[in-house]
Order: sequence, then C-alpha cells, then structure tokens
Amino acid sequence: MQKTYTPQVFPLRNIPNKGELDKYYAEDTHAPIINKEDFETVQRILQSRGELIKTQATKRLLTKILIYSKYRKNGYGSEALALLCSAAKNNGISVLYDDIAIDNPAVTLFLKHGFVEEYRTGEKIILKKEL
Repeated sequence: MQKTYTPQVFPLRNIPNKGELDKYYAEDTHAPIINKEDFETVQRILQSRGELIKTQATKRLLTKILIYSKYRKNGYGSEALALLCSAAKNNGISVLYDDIAIDNPAVTLFLKHGFVEEYRTGEKIILKKEL
C-alpha cells in the first residue's frame, strides 16, 4: 500500500511513491478466490508445462491452459482462452499452439475459439490459431 501519495502543496495530485514515504503490504485482507494449496499446485503445473518460443521471423506462444478440475464447466476455460488470445495479439504474437491429449474434452473448447487442428499423433492433438 501507499503506492501513491498526495503532497500537501499545490497541485494536489497523486504522485507515485518512489521511496518518499514508507510502503506497507497487508496480507490476508480479503478471502481468496481459490485456496493457497490449489494456487500453488496450478502454478507448479503451469511453470513446468508452458514455454515461450521466439524465432527471428515470428513470435509464437506454445502454451498450456489448465483449469483445475473442480473449477471446470464454469466458463473459466473460455474466459482464459479469450484473455490469452487477446494478450498474445497485443504483444505481437502471431500464432498460438496447444497440444492436448487425444481424449481430452477441452479440444472442443479450443475449436470453438477458432483453433484448428494442425496435426495429431496417437497421444495428442496439436491445435493452432492465427491471430
């Protein structure tokens, strides 16, 4: 907290606090959306699975989207995919790919959001979306 402050002189405008005043951090001030254990589990999975690949000609994002099982079927996957596509496009990424297990029902979600099948193996389907 105390990211900005208002000086006692004119003009009375908020100014970023760059060390002029003490800063504070308040923990546990509101109820979490998910519990800490679930959050840490998802973070470990995402960290182990996602990677950003940049080539000289194009920027491509190879990503894994994970919705923890107890939060599925609530629209979070659609929202996450829409946010991912928007963020990637805004950051100059031209193509998104995802590999999904052949028996994973999330394939339908990706196809609904404009991804197309690039190729498949016996174990997974590679989906692609041009942004």
